[in-house]
Amino acid sequence: MKKNIPGKLDRFVSFVKNISNKDTEGFLNTLLNAYMDEENPIRDFVFMYYENILITLGPKDSNIAKRAFNFYWFYYKDPENTHPIKAYKTALSYIKYFDDEEILKKVFDDMEKTKIFYEDFQIAQFQIQGLREKQEDAFSFKVFSHRDHLEENEWKEILNNSFIEANEIFSDPGIEAGSTAITTLVLHDRIITSNIGDSRAYYLKITIEEGVPNIQLERLHTLHNFNNLAEKNRVEKEGGYFINGRLVGKNSDITRSIAMTRAIGDNFYKNQGISNAPELFTKLITTEYGQFIILCSDGITEPVDVLNGNEKSNNNDIGYITDTITSLVNDNVDFQEWPERFARKAFLCESRDNITFIIMPVKKSENPDQHQPKLLCVFDGHTGDEVSFGLNNNFIGIFEERMIDKIQAKSSKAALKSSHMTYSPKSVAATKLKLEENPVLKPSHRRTQSSPR
Repeated sequence: MKKNIPGKLDRFVSFVKNISNKDTEGFLNTLLNAYMDEENPIRDFVFMYYENILITLGPKDSNIAKRAFNFYWFYYKDPENTHPIKAYKTALSYIKYFDDEEILKKVFDDMEKTKIFYEDFQIAQFQIQGLREKQEDAFSFKVFSHRDHLEENEWKEILNNSFIEANEIFSDPGIEAGSTAITTLVLHDRIITSNIGDSRAYYLKITIEEGVPNIQLERLHTLHNFNNLAEKNRVEKEGGYFINGRLVGKNSDITRSIAMTRAIGDNFYKNQGISNAPELFTKLITTEYGQFIILCSDGITEPVDVLNGNEKSNNNDIGYITDTITSLVNDNVDFQEWPERFARKAFLCESRDNITFIIMPVKKSENPDQHQPKLLCVFDGHTGDEVSFGLNNNFIGIFEERMIDKIQAKSSKAALKSSHMTYSPKSVAATKLKLEENPVLKPSHRRTQSSPR
C-alpha cells in the first residue's frame, strides 16, 4: 500500500461528506470503487473509513449487506492483505442478510477446494471449507494387500476394537474437540459400515428400465441424534438431556450443546450421555454393475436436516440425495463430477458447514481369493480439528495392525490344527506380517484443484 497523501485525503473526505447525506448506496459505491482502485494512493484510509461506516450502519438492508460482503471479500483476496482470516470471517458474516445466488456461486468458486479422482481405484472426492472458519472435515482410504480371508464377525471385531483404541488417544479431559466417524469396509461380497455420529454412508444402485433410470438409495446406518428415539432414550437414561434437539453438556459454569449423541473425543460431555461406541451394519452386494457407495459429511445434507424429535425427519436426506442423483443421471454427468455437483448444490441451498463427498463404484468379486479389502473413512470434526485430523492420521494404521493380528492368530491356529504340534508363541517381530508399503492415501497427497487461499 502507498502512504496517505494529505491533500488528496482532504479532498476525498470533502467529496464523500457531500454525497453521504444524500445517497447512502451511492456513498458506499464510491468508497468501494475508490478502494478497489489499486493505484489509489489513499487506499489505506478508504479501507478504514469504509469499515467504520459499515460498522455504524450495520446490515440494515440487503443492499448494504451485499456491498459490505463485496468489500470484505475483495479485501480477503487482495494479495497485500495482512489479515485474510479476519476479512474472510467478516465477509461471510454478511451473507445471512441477503439472498443472492450469483454471489454464493462466486464464493463457492473462489474458495479453496480439493477435487481428486483416484483413477486406480475409481474413487472421486470433493471437499470445501464452506462458510466455517476452518476446515475440520478429513477423509482417507486404503486398499490392503492382505486378501479377504476373514469372516464377517472377525472384521466387525477388528473395526470395533480399532475404534476403542482410537478413542483412547483422545480421552484426555483437556481435549474438548470431537469428531464423527463413518467408515465403509468393502469386502468381496459385502460392505461393513461403522458409524459414530451424523455423517453419512449410502448404497446406491442404478438400473436402466426401458431407457429410464431407476435410482435405489439406501443409507447404510442409523443417525446418532435427537431424532433417533433409541438414542434419545439411551441419553436420558444415562442422565443426559436435550435443549432444542441438541445434547447439552455442563461443566462448572459452562454450558454447551452438540447435535449428535455419539462422537470420538468430546470429553466435555463425558458422563452426560455422549457415547463413543460405533454401530456396525452389513450390506450384501451383487455382481451387477451400477452399484456405488457414497460417504459424506453432514454439510451435504444440512439443507434438509432438522432436529425435531421426529424419527421420520432423519430420512429427509434420502429424498434429497435421490433427487440430486436422478438429475445428474438424466443429464449424463459422469460420477467423477458428482462430488463437486453435490457440494455446490448444498452450498447454494445454504449449507454453512464444511462439505465432503466421496463416491466409489462397487460390485461383488467373482474371484474372492484375489479381492483386496478397501477401507474408506470420513471424519467430521467440531470444536476444532484436533480429533478429526488425528483420526485421519491414526485410524487406518490402527485398523491394519488389528487386522494383521487377527490374520496371524487365525493362520497360527490353522497351522497347529494341521500339524498337531504344540503351539509356542513367537516374538511379535518374528511373526508380524509385513505392512503394506503404500501409504494411506489422503487428499493432501494428490490435490488437483485449489484456489489461491
